[in-house]
Amino acid sequence: MDHHNTGNLTHHIDPRRIHGVGCGEGGIFELKKTSKLFKALSDETRLRILKMLEVRPLCVCEIQHVLKGSQPNVSHHLKTLADAGLVDSKRDGLWIAYRIADTPDTPLHAAALALLRRSLKEEERVKKDRTVVKSVNRIEIALKK
Repeated sequence: MDHHNTGNLTHHIDPRRIHGVGCGEGGIFELKKTSKLFKALSDETRLRILKMLEVRPLCVCEIQHVLKGSQPNVSHHLKTLADAGLVDSKRDGLWIAYRIADTPDTPLHAAALALLRRSLKEEERVKKDRTVVKSVNRIEIALKK
């Protein structure tokens, strides 16, 4: 067991416990997956999108409406989240609906999504986003354009 001292805290790391969590036999492939996961989670806008998708599946225009952002910007964030294995998409009539991935790529992905589900509940921006998501309607947005 390794011990890492970080200031006043000492962390105990048991290599047997982290074997299947992004540190397995996948080598470079696992490293790339893990890197993409942390990149996706390192952006405030992407975290807001994930918290919105916890409420329900959304199309780009609905996410754009909540974020008050541009379509290319929202699409870029969704691509980053999809490449990281955090979101899936499915055609829903005229729209493509994005949702949290049903089957996370690795145990690390599952753990990250579970941790995120329990986090940021009291964050004002997240609470406002989630309130708007409950009433946003893609048809109304499309009719306004």
